[in-house]
Amino acid sequence: MKTLTKDNALQVGGKAWSKDTLERVYLDIAAINALKIQNGYAAIVNVSKKMSKAKTFLNVATGEIFSDVGMIRSELNGIGFDCNK
Repeated sequence: MKTLTKDNALQVGGKAWSKDTLERVYLDIAAINALKIQNGYAAIVNVSKKMSKAKTFLNVATGEIFSDVGMIRSELNGIGFDCNK
């Protein structure tokens, strides 16, 4: 599995967020597409409304990626990143 770092997540357009000891980088659909292209894959062409409103983020402390939308998890898992629910 590939590892997504905070720097790489910010480089593709992620938005940093922190509160107390929590630190996350949120990824919107544009950032996910940039991540796919950066890794040699085609961008997502048919983006559903649900995909565009997904809450997808990198937990900086653990290095884990989470998304509440299954299609986003499938896209990220398909390019080698482990994305959890």
